[in-house]
Amino acid sequence: MGTDFRWLQDRLRQRLLAEIAAGELTGLELARQTGFRQAHISNFLNCKRGLSLEAMDEILRARKLTLANLMQGGGKAKARRRALQANSPGISWIPLVDAKNCHASEVPFALGRNALAVMSERLGRMRPQVQVPRPHWQRFVAMRVEASEAWAMAPRLERGAMVVVDRHSNAVEAGAIYVVRRTNPLAARGTSPSKPKDSLIGAPGTQVVMRYIERVGKEYVLRAERREVALETLEDQADVIGRVCMVINIW
Repeated sequence: MGTDFRWLQDRLRQRLLAEIAAGELTGLELARQTGFRQAHISNFLNCKRGLSLEAMDEILRARKLTLANLMQGGGKAKARRRALQANSPGISWIPLVDAKNCHASEVPFALGRNALAVMSERLGRMRPQVQVPRPHWQRFVAMRVEASEAWAMAPRLERGAMVVVDRHSNAVEAGAIYVVRRTNPLAARGTSPSKPKDSLIGAPGTQVVMRYIERVGKEYVLRAERREVALETLEDQADVIGRVCMVINIW
């Protein structure tokens, strides 16, 4: 079998993705080991750009790999198969996170276990709407709609549905649903809500919710679909984690 530089880059990409899928590496760790920008690493892993010879040598040194390792493949067979899946034409794998991790800049995930497959074309049509710049944040994550948010946002969101969150879109747009981190007044007072409790996630007194955001005068207000849910004021634009750009009902 003939080889060329592009083929070696693909083998290196597959090897790195296999290590990430096996939980042995993250993009952030690789950036720290090599001194490269995290965005550069992410673009390479997602096939958006290639590497120079010098950059490839630096990654090989950081991971203690040789060209012979790339020729042989190496790594766990199951992890390698998952890594190859990640490069399937037209498919993007998005990490599935819970509410307490939805604002982590880099989200390690294993393909086929805690990841959602989405058509790349759909993601490619989405344009970021930035108010608070977060270039170092992994752009898309997926979340499952919990009972509390399904109750508050019915019928727009159903319990158990999967939502894709664009974390590079935190500028307010009318009619869009956003994932927002906010102070939970009930938890702060030491009382419990009368409706589903599984939205009380994260540090004491904080909550991650899915809401509309509307401008009222000089303030931004969080509004649920259900009228029984009280309106609240958005305290800080930085608390907007991202816009819900896709809803996938799995029933």
